Amino acid sequence: MKNHINRVLALVVALLVLCAPLGAMAEEGINATLALSNLSLSIGEDINVNVDVTARLDLTADMENGVFAGTVTALSGSEKALKGGFNFDLATMDLTASLEGMPHAALVPMAEAVATLQEQLSSILPEETMAQIMNVINAYTNLIEAAQNMDPEVAAALSENMTTWVEQQFADSYKGETSIEVDGNSLTAQQYDFEVTMNDMLTLSAANFDILKNDSEFMAALQAYVDALMALTGEESIDIAGLDMNALTGEIGDVSFAGSLYLIGSDSMLLDMTMTAAEDDETVVIPMQFTVLSDEGAAYVGFAMDADVEGQRVSMSIDANVPTDGTPAFDLAISAVTGTSDDDAQNVTVIFSVDGTEGADVTLYLESTSTYTYDDNTYNSLTALGLNYAGTMTSDENGIACPGTLSFYVNNDGMEITAGFDTLVSLNAASTVEFSMPADTVNVLEADEETMNALFGEFMEALSGGLSALMGAPGAQDLMGLLG
Repeated sequence: MKNHINRVLALVVALLVLCAPLGAMAEEGINATLALSNLSLSIGEDINVNVDVTARLDLTADMENGVFAGTVTALSGSEKALKGGFNFDLATMDLTASLEGMPHAALVPMAEAVATLQEQLSSILPEETMAQIMNVINAYTNLIEAAQNMDPEVAAALSENMTTWVEQQFADSYKGETSIEVDGNSLTAQQYDFEVTMNDMLTLSAANFDILKNDSEFMAALQAYVDALMALTGEESIDIAGLDMNALTGEIGDVSFAGSLYLIGSDSMLLDMTMTAAEDDETVVIPMQFTVLSDEGAAYVGFAMDADVEGQRVSMSIDANVPTDGTPAFDLAISAVTGTSDDDAQNVTVIFSVDGTEGADVTLYLESTSTYTYDDNTYNSLTALGLNYAGTMTSDENGIACPGTLSFYVNNDGMEITAGFDTLVSLNAASTVEFSMPADTVNVLEADEETMNALFGEFMEALSGGLSALMGAPGAQDLMGLLG
């Protein structure tokens, strides 16, 4: 039986790899379509290829009867080149799949397939380890539930202790009104100068922990979680109730946070802070700045850090613009730099933006640059990846349709490649799944070698015919020429 596993995967996964989202379907059932068409490819400035092909996935779900069905269709121009279909019955957990032109369908009893997979996994991950992992997951779930259902008196005491501590910090650090420069603008702010050490934090944590000890159910859940975690790692567990929080100071080291907080109006702030960490003879100083600036309808959130850690420069910046007036738009930029000098540095940039004011426009861009010196020569390298989706939404008596475009961008040291598709995502008023499943089925977990060989031969024959038809699509030969 195990000799058939690879063939089963090749036969079934090839048809169903796009069908994973079935579990998210609505309670009353759903009819949906996903299509990619009109492949475009550009390499540099001189190579442009357009291929008139379409890949279409149609899904339908009858949640009342527990039946799912779908088809995968490939079009060469406007002509059908290949079509496959599947049915899945929740009651029997049987999956049936085939391609047009195959006299037989593949039947996969999913319950048996999952059991076989579990047997194979158990040889990789011992049953005892799996049980320990499940114990950790269950213990963590119970801990979260215990925190959510904490004794009201304990929760109130925790809140009061935290509030008192924060209020005291503000009272002790207030320096009065001042004027600061932000982006060239002079702003009036309330200034607070502070310094918080790790000892201060541990003292607060110890006080909070003493309060938590009054909730026996939470402490029992916490102890069970620690026990499960220690059992998984093979370490001896510890008595949580007897833990001395203040004794952790020596293990954590000497860490402090010092800086100035500027409150600007009721919804803006600037925080200049330096973290100092000292251990043995080494001291690391990391300056940071947090910014939140609110304006009419929008807010800017920023973070900046630039530090020298053992002769290595480490810097990071985060910039985000968030609408506060309900506008469906957002943009985020993250940049990180490491290196010993300008001639030896690595820079990673991530940009993510969403604009839903008219349809949907989503962009994700990642870029990595590096500079290095070799034999007195300085070299630069660049790798960039980009993804963009832009689409609109329409609705009528046939359902909801979201046509759009999906494009990919790659830049490797100046060699630019751009690829794109037209896309369609739709929720249909009626099913668009049309497929005649062969009446004769082959149980792929029980069939002998000869039967499996015959079934696989049927599959390859139908697939080869479809691929040949796709090679005749307008632009397909140009693409094959590029691929060699």
